[in-house]
Amino acid sequence: MKRRIFSSHTGDEVDELAHTINIMLDRIEESFTKIAQFTADVSHELRTPVASLKTGIEVMLSKDRTAAEYRKLLYHSLVSLERITRTISDLMELSRSDSGSNILHLKSFNLGNTLKEIQRKFSPVSDTKNIVLSNKEFPEVEINGDKIMLRRVFANLLDNAIKYTSPGGRVYISLEDRNDDVIVSITDTGVGITEESLRKIFDRCFRVDTSRSGETGGSGLGLSISKNIVEFHKGRIEVRSDIGVGSTFDVILPKNLINS
Repeated sequence: MKRRIFSSHTGDEVDELAHTINIMLDRIEESFTKIAQFTADVSHELRTPVASLKTGIEVMLSKDRTAAEYRKLLYHSLVSLERITRTISDLMELSRSDSGSNILHLKSFNLGNTLKEIQRKFSPVSDTKNIVLSNKEFPEVEINGDKIMLRRVFANLLDNAIKYTSPGGRVYISLEDRNDDVIVSITDTGVGITEESLRKIFDRCFRVDTSRSGETGGSGLGLSISKNIVEFHKGRIEVRSDIGVGSTFDVILPKNLINS
């Protein structure tokens, strides 16, 4: 039950103190609510693949099977283990972020070449879905940043773009050099995002399409992690979207980040 200190509305020091304490209690309550929701969401994320893994092993042990049947069951078990590993990795990343223990390993690298590498990695996935994955010629841009972390950001965004684009659609990557900053844009012709969802899209465990909570849906942590990484780099992520038309995620980063 929500209980607060009664305000006398006299405007004196005691009344101001009561108001301050009530604000603090509101924030504490909000924090506990978010933690409880986050814990429930994560528990659900882990419960499903663990149950699938347990069921698969029980099926394998229930009777003798052919080599092909064992191979199929082991493959599904591996998929469940990969999902568990991915969720745990995401949780560890968020834990480091919350504790402030994330350390950027800054070095200069060619951002265009990195984007080409990521595009090549996802080309087989887009080809399988009959999605055109293309890019404008990337300029030669050197930036100072944590290459591994930024690769994760662009991989997350590209993965989402492909997931939410129907066969026959298109995903487009561009890189723009703006003197002190660079802008990486990933545009898709997917389902689009509602205005309400846009306000929550970077919240932990939030999914635009809740029906994608299975193998293709991920843990709902990728965008939250991406936002944190970009902000560690003193940058920002902006989103534009139209329902039935598609979405564009712009990552704006400083070119010459210096460790403080």
